Amino acid sequence: DSKRKTAKKKAYSSAKKSYKAYRKKALDNVKKQNKEIKRTQLAKIRRMPASQREAARKSLKDQLKKREEAIASRLPSKIQNPKHLQSLMAPRTLRV
Repeated sequence: DSKRKTAKKKAYSSAKKSYKAYRKKALDNVKKQNKEIKRTQLAKIRRMPASQREAARKSLKDQLKKREEAIASRLPSKIQNPKHLQSLMAPRTLRV
């Protein structure tokens, strides 16, 4: 009985580790993409009339923050229980 509990705990821990790795990778990818988007968009903004630049920069910053928050909200950092983890992992397949 205790061996079975230990095996379950190990499986849960390992699943949590792979989820955390997936989450970290997803957030890193979004940050990288945001950096690239920001670089290209700021180049376009520099060519705008000076009066419009500040508003454009603010709008860009807000949009990039929204992108990052959208991913972070879909992939919460805290996992309450195995059922919660299962519901988070169901729509995707984790590669090890």
